[in-house]
Amino acid sequence: MNEETILALGEFSNELLRAEPFQLLTKLYAQQCAADMLDAKDSTEREKIHAAYRGFDDFLALTKKFANDYIAHLPCTTDQPEVTDDPAVHDIYDGMN
Repeated sequence: MNEETILALGEFSNELLRAEPFQLLTKLYAQQCAADMLDAKDSTEREKIHAAYRGFDDFLALTKKFANDYIAHLPCTTDQPEVTDDPAVHDIYDGMN
């Protein structure tokens, strides 16, 4: 993959991981897998559920990797926030206590 594709996937992954509906969906999927594991009748069925969850977990790990690579390529902002604290008014608040 070229750099442009990787960054595009990273931007998409970053937005996807930050989206509240996606976070809810991943949480619900994990809970459903856990419930299915508890309801499984035999070890073969549990292994299938576990394999499906591992695949999903691997997908999330890859998505996070793309997102982290994208974030690492963003320009760093070193601007200091504007200070709006005025020491001249501190004595006004000190007298109120």
